[in-house]
Amino acid sequence: MLRLIFGPLIGAGRFGRLSELVAMSDNVAAASRLLGPNASFSTATSLEVARLGREVTSWRRRLEMRLAKAAMTTTDPRLLSEAATEIVQLVRLIARVVRCREWLRPGDPVEAAGLQAAAAHGAQLVADSALQLASTGVLTQSDSGDAIKSRAEELYSRGLERAFRQCADPLDVLRQRTLYDGLLGVVIGSDSALAALRDASVD
Repeated sequence: MLRLIFGPLIGAGRFGRLSELVAMSDNVAAASRLLGPNASFSTATSLEVARLGREVTSWRRRLEMRLAKAAMTTTDPRLLSEAATEIVQLVRLIARVVRCREWLRPGDPVEAAGLQAAAAHGAQLVADSALQLASTGVLTQSDSGDAIKSRAEELYSRGLERAFRQCADPLDVLRQRTLYDGLLGVVIGSDSALAALRDASVD
C-alpha cells in the first residue's frame, strides 16, 4: 500500500525522481573521504567541506520543495525530510572535525586514527544507504552501523584514558579530547542518519 502511495516519488533508475537524495549521497561520500586516517587536513580541505555543506543544504531544500508540491498527507514525505535533515547535520559534524584538525598537532595516537576510520566508514554507510533509498525506495543493507558505533565508543574511551595518562600538557589533553569528541559525534550522527533513512524506507 505504501508503495502505491509513495511510488510517484521513486524513480526507476539511479537518477530517478529522488535525484536530490542521490546528490546528497554524493556530498556525504565526498565528505567521508576527508575523514580517512590518511587524509591531509588543510585550509583547502576546510573550504571543500564547507562547500559540501552548502551543497547538501541546497539539495535538502530542493527535496523538501518537491515533497511539498506532491501534496501528500502520509508521513512518508515527512520521514524523507527528516532523513535529509540528518544527512545535512552529518556533513556539518564532519566539517567541525576538519576545522578541529587544522589546529591539532600531527601524529595522532592509534585510537584517534581508528576513530577517524570508524567515522569515515559510518559516513560512507550513510552515503550508500541514501543512494540505495533514492534508487529503489527500500533499504536492504543489513549493516545498521551498531558495530561501528560500539567500536568507536571503545576507541573514544581508550583514547581519552591515554591522553590523560600520557600528555603532560593540559592543552594537549584538551586538543585530543576535542578531536575525539568530534569524531565520535560523526559516528553518532551517522547512526542517527541511518535510523532516519531506515524509517523513510518503503516496506
